[in-house]
Amino acid sequence: MTSVAHFVNDGNTWLLPVAYAYMVKTHGMPAYLAGVIALAFAGLGALASPLVGHLMDRYGKPLKLIGLGMGLWALGLAVFGYGVEFYNVPMALAGAVVAGIASAFYHPLGSAALALSYGGSSGYAMGINGAMGSLGRSLYPAISTALFALLASNYLYALASLAAVSLATSIPMFLCEEAGVRRSGRRAEPSERADMRAVATLTAVVFARGFALQGIAQYVGVVLVSYFGYSFGQSLGNEITFFLLPAIVGQPLFGYLSDAVGRRTLLAGTTAGAALSAVALVVTRDLYWLPVFGLFTFSAFPLTLSLAGDLVPRSSTGLATSLVWGLGNTGGGALGPLAMGLLLSSMGLGGMYVMASIALASAALTALVPRPPKRSRVPLFG
Repeated sequence: MTSVAHFVNDGNTWLLPVAYAYMVKTHGMPAYLAGVIALAFAGLGALASPLVGHLMDRYGKPLKLIGLGMGLWALGLAVFGYGVEFYNVPMALAGAVVAGIASAFYHPLGSAALALSYGGSSGYAMGINGAMGSLGRSLYPAISTALFALLASNYLYALASLAAVSLATSIPMFLCEEAGVRRSGRRAEPSERADMRAVATLTAVVFARGFALQGIAQYVGVVLVSYFGYSFGQSLGNEITFFLLPAIVGQPLFGYLSDAVGRRTLLAGTTAGAALSAVALVVTRDLYWLPVFGLFTFSAFPLTLSLAGDLVPRSSTGLATSLVWGLGNTGGGALGPLAMGLLLSSMGLGGMYVMASIALASAALTALVPRPPKRSRVPLFG
């Protein structure tokens, strides 16, 4: 059930960039307004994440809260679709704000539910779950354009259809039985208290990772068109799909390896791998480095959030994962594209080297994250 929600959540997040291109091309919207809407979406997601984590730790019902997030996605997409179809920028912005808040729910809550269920095996569980998110991220742009073509070239109808999918996904979340996390009335012992310094260190490392790698990732299309000779069309779409698909295999693979090798080691290794493959792409101009970059870049879900869950007691899992994902990954991912745009404008592909250097620094700083205590493993199958 959480995997279906992950598929829908991550698919929804990639509907907005496709819509920006439509608004710029069809309505003549200035490109900077697309940036404003994108920043509002990502910024609200980052700011809402700590609140979502607080709700999780207070009420201990992650699946019900995921259902609330799916309902907000439905509302946000419907409002955003109206703004896109009728070129009403305030409505599009309002829809993006609601969608941004909705985007804050799934990752910390889904990871918390899996961490609470699988303990020391949570990396593999999150990897399998994350593969569904990668599949949604890869397929939803094509699904949205296909619906647009089928539904009389009406963007409101296309996004309203996908909003209905989000709403349908929310219903089982509200109806399911979940035990939640029991809280005792006694004061927590020192060994049971969350080490927020460790969480803050991991959040800073993940922020730098998201800043650099999401900054590059969001400009892959621009780089291919501006520097690799691609035109806007099907071939570009194929390359972007080629870029996104490897994470479907990569997330369960890295999640499994993190349970065996160690989450800090894999987090540092994948961050460095993404940075070096981005440099190789620029140096060689060989597009085979693009899926390698995607494989390492989109490995963050099972690695960062299983590590965050390992660093704190069960009662603080929601807050820890929301800080690491929301302020760290989403916050860095909101600011990184702005920096990448400025770097490309001022120094061309040299900006890729700057962002890759920041990613390598993030990989090195992972050593500062304390080694988490070992947790018991729970079999995923049987």
